[in-house]
Amino acid sequence: MVDRDTMEHMSVEQARVFQAVSRLETEFGPGRLTDVARTACLPPERVRQVVQELDERFGLVIEAPAANGGEPRYHVVPED
Repeated sequence: MVDRDTMEHMSVEQARVFQAVSRLETEFGPGRLTDVARTACLPPERVRQVVQELDERFGLVIEAPAANGGEPRYHVVPED
């Protein structure tokens, strides 16, 4: 669970992408780029940038490599 302090330091886009990844993963497993983009109401290119920010700054979301030329999938980093 992400604490309130971390959420307060996220931009609006970062929070939307994190919530989209978290929701999709809970319901269906790691979310595809297009699903995260649709859920977060952001273009796919921006979602990729924001995921990188969430990984580098907060260590919260990572991209799983695309299998067989498919779309990358995103998931929340498990808590220790």
